[in-house]
Amino acid sequence: MAVSRKNARRAVDRNRVKRVMRESFRRHQDFLGGRDILVIAQGPVHILKNPELEKELSLLWRKLVR
Repeated sequence: MAVSRKNARRAVDRNRVKRVMRESFRRHQDFLGGRDILVIAQGPVHILKNPELEKELSLLWRKLVR
């Protein structure tokens, strides 16, 4: 997982986004199978609230499996 300083200036914001990504991956791990996945956050992800970010990640996990 990578969240650059361009996308989230404060370390607190970058860490929160990574924490939500890890938790989302953990919840969908069985669904995703044995894939290696690289997640790179793009855009101003730090402005999204946790439920919004989780929803976006869920959509991406489903799209990845298709």
